[in-house]
Amino acid sequence: MIKVNLFSLFFALFVNTLFAQDDVISAIRQEYNDYSKLIENSKEEGLDFFPPGFEINTVQNRPALGPVAIKITYYYTEIGDEEEPDWYKNQAVIRKVIYIESMPSYKDYREFFYNESGQILFYYSKLTGYSCGEKRLYFSNGKLIKIKFNPLEGADCIGDEKFPDFTRLTGKLTKDDLDWEKWVLDKAKIHVKAIESLYKGTQ
Repeated sequence: MIKVNLFSLFFALFVNTLFAQDDVISAIRQEYNDYSKLIENSKEEGLDFFPPGFEINTVQNRPALGPVAIKITYYYTEIGDEEEPDWYKNQAVIRKVIYIESMPSYKDYREFFYNESGQILFYYSKLTGYSCGEKRLYFSNGKLIKIKFNPLEGADCIGDEKFPDFTRLTGKLTKDDLDWEKWVLDKAKIHVKAIESLYKGTQ
């Protein structure tokens, strides 16, 4: 009798955790879509300054590859000190990064999306060329809660290398998944420092 009750309790906790995780992921998707729509609407209305952002374009010469075009767009929110007037802003909190690498043989498109406190929520990557596929990683409180890979096909996919097709959630994450978690978190922190430096440099 005790075993049955314990099993029922653990099963109920497991089911509740899954539903709670689904709610978190749905909320992240909604916040991401709302912010992306804000950017899209602002551009359509000619308001490239809202939300504010920085755009960087450069070319990097890499061994065995040659010149690689890189474009990085940072979107951020300006905030001020509580003791200062509302119009005074002295800090930028990162919200979204769009990072694009391209050359004739491939294109690597990445997005980092952050919450209003500058904490990473979502990472998306789309690679086309000799290897084609998408990656999606969802985060909550600085931890990976869902990872999804899927292959792509089409005219932009010129190679035979295929991405795996899988979805894994908390509790089922592999070592490779956790390596991806670390990679995204490290890159996300680099972008946070970059936006802080760019913002301070313009004030």
